[in-house]
Amino acid sequence: MKRYFQILGMGLVGGLLLIMLSGRISFKTEPERLARMAQTAPAPAASESTPGEVPLLGKLDEKGLTRVKELERMASEKRQRDEAAKKTHEYRVQVQIYKGAAWKGVLLTNRQKFEALRAQAAQSPDQKVPCAICDGKGVLDPCVVCDRTGKCPTCEGTGKVFDEVCPTCVGTGKCFLCFGLGKMPCPFCLSPDGKEEGAITAGAPDPPMDLPIN
Repeated sequence: MKRYFQILGMGLVGGLLLIMLSGRISFKTEPERLARMAQTAPAPAASESTPGEVPLLGKLDEKGLTRVKELERMASEKRQRDEAAKKTHEYRVQVQIYKGAAWKGVLLTNRQKFEALRAQAAQSPDQKVPCAICDGKGVLDPCVVCDRTGKCPTCEGTGKVFDEVCPTCVGTGKCFLCFGLGKMPCPFCLSPDGKEEGAITAGAPDPPMDLPIN
């Protein structure tokens, strides 16, 4: 009987050693197996752009890059013009003050002639006569703002003030009164809606005493 238990004990010890040995081998070989699987696994395919996805700039061809840069430039210029437009009234008021004497000089010089023409129009069958102040052309030479140059008096035609869009002309470089013509609209023969007619009507209003800035 004692012999029997000795054999049984030796069998149990051997079984335990076998189980432990199997576990060590398993724990050791499992990471190696996973590493080998990772090395042999195929690389994931590069994802393709889905419809509506904005492509990277690096993938654009030369024509596409040029178009993108052009759109960026246009957007930047629009932002600058919008900012300049917010200051337009302020800048033009300064021009109005500076050129006010020249404007009033034109009005005073032609005041009596204007009143005579308006009275003559009242006696006319169609209630209007050709404007003898501008010879019926609707414009007077020179423009009191730009003095015949047609250029904006603030930026001198460059459209820029200190590398920014000129607020007075909003970047056009043109005189705001004559629109670059060098000859300003005749203030005596304008219709109520502001359109040049080249004629003075019986009910023509007096010309504005202040230089128009709108």
